[in-house]
Amino acid sequence: MVRDDARLCHRTRSNFPAEFSLWYSGDTKQNCFMSLSQRIVIKVGSNVLIKHGQIDRAFYDALFREINSLKQERWQPILVLSGAIASGEAQAQLRTKQAAAAYGQLVVINSVQEVARQFNVPLGLLLLSREDIANRQRYEALRETLSDLANNSIIPIINENDATAQTGQTDFRDNDHLAAIVAMIVEAERLVLMTDVDGVYEDFSEASQSGRVLPIIKTST
Repeated sequence: MVRDDARLCHRTRSNFPAEFSLWYSGDTKQNCFMSLSQRIVIKVGSNVLIKHGQIDRAFYDALFREINSLKQERWQPILVLSGAIASGEAQAQLRTKQAAAAYGQLVVINSVQEVARQFNVPLGLLLLSREDIANRQRYEALRETLSDLANNSIIPIINENDATAQTGQTDFRDNDHLAAIVAMIVEAERLVLMTDVDGVYEDFSEASQSGRVLPIIKTST
């Protein structure tokens, strides 16, 4: 499916979270996310990836079967994977969450890569911080990297760089937030959030842990 360049390269600052400043060079073709495939960002939560302190291999197998199907239908999947801190804390007695993230990130990536090889899916790893979005040069470098990976059929695996985050602080509210930002950077047609939460709730009660799940959200403010 070939799409019009003007549509493919359309940008608006207003689509991005207010805390980030976005930068464009003014050269429309330079700013294009070059491949003409449709882009889909898939965020996978920690509770989906990790079961009883271990990587859920059956889930990974199912995930990459779906990724192969998406690629055959000319989708470009981009994965935002949680689980680094949870995996590190489950498998090592480390004092800080930063150390758990550093250790657990390799556990997660090694497990993902082992499954991906079985499906002949090449992967690339990006650990992002706020500066990668807010700083002009780093933002442009990030877009160039994502475009280059996509054009070579390499699936980006993205997570926040938790290993260098200040104690008690994160650059992104959570990986749902990060996935939404990535989806806007690459102008994804779809954003999928895989989680063990039933959905978006209305009138959610912390005390009872209950509320009404909204099956469809038509507008947001």
